[in-house]
Formats: sequence, C-alpha cells, structure tokens
Amino acid sequence: MIKIFKRVIRLTAVITLVLFSYSKVCAQDSLKFRYPLDVTMSLSGNYGELRGGHFHNGIDFRVGGVVGAPIYATERGYISRIVVSPSGYGNGLYITHPNGYVSVYGHMHNFREDIADFVREKQYSEESFVQDITLSADVFPVKKGEKIGNAGNSGSSGGPHLHFELRNSDNLPLNIYKEGVIALPDNISPNIVATAFYGAKKEDGVFENIYIGKMFGTTYSSKYSKGSVIRVPETFYVCVDAHDKMTGTHAKLAVTDYKVYLDGKEIYHLNIDKMPIEKGKYINSLVEYRQRSMLGKFFIKSYVEPGCMFADKVKCVSDGLITLQDTLVHNVKIEVKDYLNNKSVKSFKVKRGDGIFEGAFVNDTINNYFAPWYLANIFVKEGLVAYLPAGALYSSVKLKVEKLPNAGPYSGVYRIGDGHIPIHSVLNLNIKCSFADTLLVDKAVIASVGKNGAMWGVGGKYNKEKGEISANVGSFGVFTVAVDTIAPKVTTALKNGAAVGSGSLVFRISDGLSGIRSYKVCIDGHWVLAEFDAKTRRLIVPLKHAKITKGKKHNAVVSVVDRVGNEAVLKRSFIW
Repeated sequence: MIKIFKRVIRLTAVITLVLFSYSKVCAQDSLKFRYPLDVTMSLSGNYGELRGGHFHNGIDFRVGGVVGAPIYATERGYISRIVVSPSGYGNGLYITHPNGYVSVYGHMHNFREDIADFVREKQYSEESFVQDITLSADVFPVKKGEKIGNAGNSGSSGGPHLHFELRNSDNLPLNIYKEGVIALPDNISPNIVATAFYGAKKEDGVFENIYIGKMFGTTYSSKYSKGSVIRVPETFYVCVDAHDKMTGTHAKLAVTDYKVYLDGKEIYHLNIDKMPIEKGKYINSLVEYRQRSMLGKFFIKSYVEPGCMFADKVKCVSDGLITLQDTLVHNVKIEVKDYLNNKSVKSFKVKRGDGIFEGAFVNDTINNYFAPWYLANIFVKEGLVAYLPAGALYSSVKLKVEKLPNAGPYSGVYRIGDGHIPIHSVLNLNIKCSFADTLLVDKAVIASVGKNGAMWGVGGKYNKEKGEISANVGSFGVFTVAVDTIAPKVTTALKNGAAVGSGSLVFRISDGLSGIRSYKVCIDGHWVLAEFDAKTRRLIVPLKHAKITKGKKHNAVVSVVDRVGNEAVLKRSFIW
C-alpha cells in the first residue's frame, strides 16, 4: 500500500511539472510586450550606452521634459520588487512575467496609490525612506496595460524620463529592440565621431602606449590632412568614439557593433549584447580609460587587456594589436553598426615609422612598483601599507608610490599610482597617524586630496593598537589623514512661524568632508517621512502623509549626522 502511495505521489509530481512547463511555454507564446507609456515614442538613451563604470542596461524613453506621464505594465505578471533610493533608479518597480522575464521601471515620480500606500506603511514602520521590498505573486498582480505609476526624475536621473529594462530569466538585460519586443523605425547610420591611434609595446612585463593622433569624423587634426599617411610604430591599436542616430530623437545613442580591419582582415570585433550586470565595471577595460577619466570621452579600444572578462563579447587577433612587419602603406578600416545593422565605415592609411617611442618614457626606479594584474600587490612606504587584491587591475602596470614632502598635521601625504589607471575592485589603505588631542581620533578619516588641495573623505576606521587608519578606496590618487569636526549643514527657505501653502517642507543637507551618514525629520515629536534626492541634496517632507492635524501650528526638527558623528539640528515652527 505504501509503495502504491509513493508511486501516486511521484506520478502527481511529474504531471504537475509537465503541466507547469506547458503553461510556461503557452504563456511565453502568448506574451506580447507593449510600450509602457502613452506618449509618442522617442529615446533619450538606449541599450549598451557606455557609462561611468557600467553599460546602460535599458532604454530611456522621453516624457516631454516634465514628470507625470502615466506608466503601464508592459505585460501581465506581478510586482516582485519595489525599490526606493536617493540614488540609482530612485523609485523603481520590477514586474515578473509568466515566461520568467522581468520588466524594470526606473526613476518613477510616484507609484500607483495602493502601491504607494503599501510602501509608505513600510517606511513608517521601519522609520526609513530607503526600501528594497521583495514581494510574492499574490500581493500586486498586474494586467497588461494596467497603470503602475508615473514617470519622473528620481534617483540618479538627469531629467524626467522612464528608464525601462527587460531582463530574461538569467537576469541578463536584453536589448528590447534587437529582440523585437518593441519596434522603432531607424534607417540612420551611426556616426564615427573620432578615431585615435596609439603606439603599443611591452617593456619589463608592462604594456606601454603612446598617443599618436586623432581624426575627428570628416575633419582632421592639424597633424594630418585627408588622405595623408599616419606614421605608427611597429605595433599599435586604434580607438573609436562613435554614437548612433535614430529617427525622432537628437540623442547620441549607443553603437552595438565595433570592428577593426587591417588590409581587409578582421582584427577586432566587439558586440554589445546581453551584458551581465555583475560584469558591468569591466567596461573600464574596453575603453581607453585615460581619455574617459581626463576628457570624459568614451573611446572603445581594439587592444584587449588580459584582465578583461568579456571574452565572450570580443573576438580578436593578437589581443587586438596591429603589428606591421614592413614599411609599406597599409589600410586600417573602422566599421560600426547599430542594432538594425545600419553601418558606417572610416578608412585610414598607415605606415610603420620606427623611433616613435624614443624618449617617450622616463623610468623612476626608486618610486615605481611593478604590479602584475593577476597577483595581489602590497606597496610599503614609511607610514603606509597599501594592498591591492589579485584581479584589481586589468593589465600589469608600473605604479608610482611615494611619500610626498608636504606632510599633513596627522599623517604623511602619499601618492599611490595614477588616478587615470582604473581599479576594478578596491585599494586597501593603512596610514599611520597621531593626534595631539585624543578626542580627534573619533573624527579622523582618510581623505583624498585634489590638485587644488581640496579634500573629501573616503572613510576609515582607526585601530588604536596599530595607531593607523584603514579604508578601502576605489581609485588611485593622493591620500592623507584628516579630521572632520564641522557639523553638516541644514538649510531651508522656510521662515520660523511661516504658513506653508505648498503641501511640503523642503530642506537642503550637505557635509564638507566625511559625508552624510543619516538624517531624521520629526514633526510634533514623531518621525515623519522625508524623501531624499541625492543629486540635489534635498529632503522633501510631504505633509499630507505626516500624520498631523491641518490648520494648526507645528514644530519640525531636522537632525543630520555625518560619518564621524558630528550632528546638526535645525528647528522650525510652521502653520499648515
């Protein structure tokens, strides 16, 4: 009897699995994703755009330059995640669909009323504006075309728009136009804005390059004229700055495909598609990083660094380097395409010219450290120990590590590497320090020092036994120890005792060194929701949700604490 019962259970499980799989297939076949807005479709950003530290994973839809355009569910499913943040996507919703795809709606102005009430209840119960809520399928099921909120400018947004993504069941962001999810006409070819040439060589295990020249679209730098032969060293690579154009928008959009040819032979091919979110920072190894950090220009380079983890996206010969074995004139062709295969091509004549590298580099044997990209590296100077984990670099480099003569009041000042060399993970700093006043220990941070002497805190924890401060930083540069004894700033245009007619209180908060750790707004003695916008540093308190009686005098208290415990308090009475 028990055996029969077990067989029935197994058979039931198999039937359930088959029916579930069949329902998913049917659901996938019947799904047809719609445009999530009802305004005329126009893009301000597209899939694969080169951004600082990541690829753009979605599509930015214009909404007329103002907040408020209704947003609709692109297909049926359920709201599986809600995020509220002062940066990033700001107010964001995630909808899981029957085929396992997830649509993402970012920078929303607000959520639909019932969703907003649900989130606000969580915010008040936890006394926290920031939220990241995971939901089951039964909480907020949605139908295709059902309104979910309104487009806005929340989070790290440069203007009102809807950031829209579609991710597959493996959490890979998809190019919705290439996948045919939403159609948009485009018969305009991309624009090759500029092409740069770099000489390349390897010396003492380190890849060295030298800028040769740049050609801007159809015009040329003073060094070259149209049709002239570009002199290059024996080995070189090329960089391409290109953007796509599209009908109905003046935006500079992303190019999908980059190719480089030598005399008709493909040397390099990059295809930007299904870029894993967790690998986004490897964009720093695909671009000519010095151009990006110094000039803000995103040049895709044909040279593929050994620490680049986009092997499945790049096809190349000899790491994308071009080597000329003779002194004949050769042809270099650049080809770029958009997702609809609209194409643009530029060709250049090159000829080997020896001696270009002569005297280009000065080797500082005293302060230069050889740092292999594949190993952990430790740099030691008097009062400093810096640790760089394996894989933090994309290529082996020579790093200048030195103690500068202008010591700070609490520690030495140290130059570690070049800020134009990217770090993929973190650099761990440990700096010896001393304080005449022991009360300053709790106010101490490691600070990054700019060219003009300006400092900004990068964090730090003091170790009393070692007499040093440790912090993890994301870039090379100049560092020292500083103390922050100044409280944050809290300002408002609201006069004490004034009547408020706008329906909200607005405060601006900032800190000069260590940064803001926390803030709190109370009205009449109880916590109230304050929406923080990191880009404007504004705290906005919607009074209709503050649980106060209208038509009376109220007392607001804003307290802001920085990362070392300095606190600022602002009090205002008001009538609402």
